[in-house]
Amino acid sequence: MPVRTFTAACLMLALTGCAAGLATRADEPPIAIAGVPWEDPQVNEINRLPMRTSFFAFEDEATALAGDPAMSQRYLSLNGQWSFRWSKNPSERPAGFQDPQFDVSGWDRVAVPGNWELQGYDAPHYVNIEYVFPANQPFVPDDYNPVGSYRRSVSVPEGWLGKQVILHFGAVNSAYYVWVNGKLAGYSEDAKLPAEFDVTQLVKPGAANDIAVEIYRFSDGSYLEDQDMWSLSGIERDVFMFARPQAHIADLVVDAGLARDNRTGTLSVTPTVSGKGSVDVRLLDGAREVYSASRKLAQAGDATFAATVPNVRAWSAETPNLYTLEAVLRDATGKVSEVVRRDIGFRRVEIEGGQLKVNGTAVTIRGVNRHEHDPETGRVVSRERMEQDVRLMKQLNVNAVRTAHYPNHHYFYELADRYGLYILDEANIESHEYMQMGDQAKPPAKREDFQLGFKPEWELAHLQRVERMVRRDRNHPSIILWSLGNEAGIGPAFEKAAARVRELDPTRPVTYGGHGTVDGHSVLEYSDVYTPMYDSVAEMLDYAKSDYPQPMIQAEYAHAMGNSLGGFREYWDAIYAQDKLQGGFVWDWVDQTLYKTDPSGKRFFAYGGDFGPSPRPDSDNFLANGIVQSDRTLNPHAWELRKVYQPIDFALEGDTLSVINRQNFIDTSGFDFRWRLEADGVAVGEGPLNVPAIAAGTTGKITLPKAATATPNVANYYLKVEAVAKPGTIRLVDAGALVAWEQFGLGEGSAIAYVPFGKDLAFNDVDGKLEIATAGGTLSFDKASGQLAHWRIDGRELLVAGLVPNLWRAPTDNDSGGRWMLRQSGIWKAASAEPRLLTFAHRIDETGAAVVETRFVLGDGLAGIRHHLHY
Repeated sequence: MPVRTFTAACLMLALTGCAAGLATRADEPPIAIAGVPWEDPQVNEINRLPMRTSFFAFEDEATALAGDPAMSQRYLSLNGQWSFRWSKNPSERPAGFQDPQFDVSGWDRVAVPGNWELQGYDAPHYVNIEYVFPANQPFVPDDYNPVGSYRRSVSVPEGWLGKQVILHFGAVNSAYYVWVNGKLAGYSEDAKLPAEFDVTQLVKPGAANDIAVEIYRFSDGSYLEDQDMWSLSGIERDVFMFARPQAHIADLVVDAGLARDNRTGTLSVTPTVSGKGSVDVRLLDGAREVYSASRKLAQAGDATFAATVPNVRAWSAETPNLYTLEAVLRDATGKVSEVVRRDIGFRRVEIEGGQLKVNGTAVTIRGVNRHEHDPETGRVVSRERMEQDVRLMKQLNVNAVRTAHYPNHHYFYELADRYGLYILDEANIESHEYMQMGDQAKPPAKREDFQLGFKPEWELAHLQRVERMVRRDRNHPSIILWSLGNEAGIGPAFEKAAARVRELDPTRPVTYGGHGTVDGHSVLEYSDVYTPMYDSVAEMLDYAKSDYPQPMIQAEYAHAMGNSLGGFREYWDAIYAQDKLQGGFVWDWVDQTLYKTDPSGKRFFAYGGDFGPSPRPDSDNFLANGIVQSDRTLNPHAWELRKVYQPIDFALEGDTLSVINRQNFIDTSGFDFRWRLEADGVAVGEGPLNVPAIAAGTTGKITLPKAATATPNVANYYLKVEAVAKPGTIRLVDAGALVAWEQFGLGEGSAIAYVPFGKDLAFNDVDGKLEIATAGGTLSFDKASGQLAHWRIDGRELLVAGLVPNLWRAPTDNDSGGRWMLRQSGIWKAASAEPRLLTFAHRIDETGAAVVETRFVLGDGLAGIRHHLHY
């Protein structure tokens, strides 16, 4: 991709931040920009370097071995406090502030990375489907489009003189210009991928350098970033400079495959080198070298190394075996110039026989969708928070993550590689409001009038976002699926994007669910895996019987909002019963609430609308859908998720226990098993279970000890069997931690028997009530309503109110605050409130018990209810 340049001849000088005399690159002709880049979907970058894989090149092997860029003399962090000015719109921004002579001494200071709305400037907005501003692509509002102007000074090391200097922004929302010492370094869109700029000719090594950044909250890029999350702005990931020799490793692409014997690794390493020299490549298994090769380069270009590696330990989420790849660039004299080290894993991903397979085995996706979110810092997520997420996921039996709905921080993929999580990596594309407009269009052919994937002027933006994601992330073994985006409609742009992904990376399948939530099956031919949203169990089973060749993995299901995950087990009964159904990603991992302090000083979790009104109506608490709360406290339904997602199940028949190994690769030898028997809640026996190693995907049976099923007395007996992890079985799960369990009721139990009162029982009519009196207490029924009105024992009233039939429950958050529930089922609420008594009768039965029988009709004959009460 050629370097693009920005000419000083901007048509809208006041709005672009251009100034006369800005330097352009000498090696490229200037390009003319019509209007402003942030309202032009065909201009998404200016002077931005081509995307590369994630790595840092160290100056020597010792520093590379430590693995911390901050220890390198070639790294300079720009995180920290920056001077800052917020403006309501572009016309009010401080034009010319990028000039080092512009006085910013009176400006405020903000933290970078950081969202400015969480540092006292403007407000977070939350709108689910619609854009925050009225949809009018590619234009954004003139009156309300806040601009953040950032400045800081940094001393560039004198030792960087003669080296190439790169300025790196990990993620910036939404569109931004960058200047160095008053000269334009570049422009970029795509709020979830890094941008790098060559600033070699702009910096002054050994002196102070002024860095200026101008960020627009809304841009044409915002039309592709209509995700279900907070609208926040600013610099959201790390900012740094780094230096590299003029001859350097510009990119490093690794393909670590696995032959069909699942033992032989196929290794392809392609360093792209800018300049002459030689490249040494080594593959290490711990400290043991398993492969090495060298190659001299007479000129700049690619140097591909290919090898087979025998007896490799394959990577999977259950066996996250990693090797270290080291690439060393030497200059013409043989001196080390750069050292790159990264983890790689050997594995094979394919669609075979209608199933998604890893290393030849169909995998089960016990997944969650994950937004990057922190209650304190918004979309700025620390490494510690990422580590906490991965640890909790492993402890809750989660084995897969969909990066909803954008590429994540590169460190999250490193954690997934290291600890074992499958990743569905998703491009930063969602145009939900335009998708919905197209889906609702009449006739359906009008869809292309609305959805951006059909519009030629938007094609480049779609392709760039998808391609840049693949180019950055393709070295990670944890990524087993590429997603073209989320809820953005369909169109030629997505078909071309799928084709481009397969050109760049033929080793992984591609998926896309552009139709969102629909009735029926909406399978796209260019999608290798069918990833619908919120299909019911019945729809899943119907798909399993269909002739579609793609396996089904729900991109979103089991909406975990509030009191939720009811019926979760039923999904998995269907998944385990049908080979074509391979799991799904629960929506979603973390509540997206933010901390806010009320007038009394108490901090609480805030949601849409709590920070004041948005330009369009906020979507309230619809962002609080997490398995965990925003501070990572487990929500109650997290325990249901852990139970249903457990990798081992149990069944009991007589004294025979079936142990069902739901894992795809490892046997059960990594677990200890035990039993515990309780009678009326009191332990009466416990002990270990001798379970042989049961292979992945199979069932083993054992005979339980006699003491485990002994029920000698009349009591409620419950047998609980458990599987606990041995050391090292599951990464980040402690030895002895409970991983799977089941409870079985034994015997007939000990239902509390009533005592017939016989001759001591009497019926009395008292003031329109039927009174049943005994020596110990009194029951009283209202004969007009049929309700049990009083229950007194030894003179003490036990009832707060009379017992009435009720076919209604309290609405949950998933009922949309009751609005959906009232629309669909409100008739039952009304019916429950209007019971009409038909008959009222009482008698003494053959056992001497009093029997009261009432019959009601609810509503206008909607339902009838019969009550029997024995006393």
